[in-house]
Amino acid sequence: PAAAVDLTGTRNVTFLRNTFQHLGGAGLGLQHGVRDDLVQGNTVNDISGIGILLGAVDDPQPINGDENEIATGNTVDSNYVHDTGVEFPGAPAIFNGYSRRTSITHNQISNVSYSGISSGWAGWHTNSVTPHDNPNINADNTISYNEIYGHMGVRSDGGAIYTNGPQGTSFEHGLTVEGNVSFSGIHTSFNVYNDEGGDYVTIRGNAQYSDPGGFNGGCSTTGHIRLKGNYRTGALNWFGCPPAPVGIE
Repeated sequence: PAAAVDLTGTRNVTFLRNTFQHLGGAGLGLQHGVRDDLVQGNTVNDISGIGILLGAVDDPQPINGDENEIATGNTVDSNYVHDTGVEFPGAPAIFNGYSRRTSITHNQISNVSYSGISSGWAGWHTNSVTPHDNPNINADNTISYNEIYGHMGVRSDGGAIYTNGPQGTSFEHGLTVEGNVSFSGIHTSFNVYNDEGGDYVTIRGNAQYSDPGGFNGGCSTTGHIRLKGNYRTGALNWFGCPPAPVGIE
């Protein structure tokens, strides 16, 4: 569903201390070509679908790499997002599609039907044998210092943080998942879920407790997953779907 407020091609727009509430689609959407926008200190709740949506999912590789089509340098910071996915329970609270230099940080997410934060898209049929089948422009994104609890309240096959598809082409320019705390997940598969085609993800300094799922894993993951200094209650590195991922550190 469309967002109540939906931006395309904006520059340096700030949403500060607003309330998005009782909405029938998504809450706030920032999609094609948004650049250096800031979403900070907002409350988003009782939303039928996604709470905050960043980056479109229909343009994985803009023609000629046109920077004007790429969501770049945007920040989602210190928002309170809860009770999302009320009528569309497969909707994550915060969703990042295709983007670069995105920072999703210091948000509080609770009581949501599916995953707390989702990053990437369209990794279908991409894995360690066919790692280049679904390329995209994702690079240099960070999910950091968020508190996520009461997630996966309705759906299964997700987690506090869910990724899908390539997240970059190297560790230096991939996705960093750092300093997040998650607990009290209900139907969690993995705390950090690197699903189909997941590639170049650094997972460090996160904490998981009081949660039924594994700490990290996925299905048909490409690989290049680096873990360091995490506190966990779930199992490490469960990748149950062949082929096995490569480069797990």
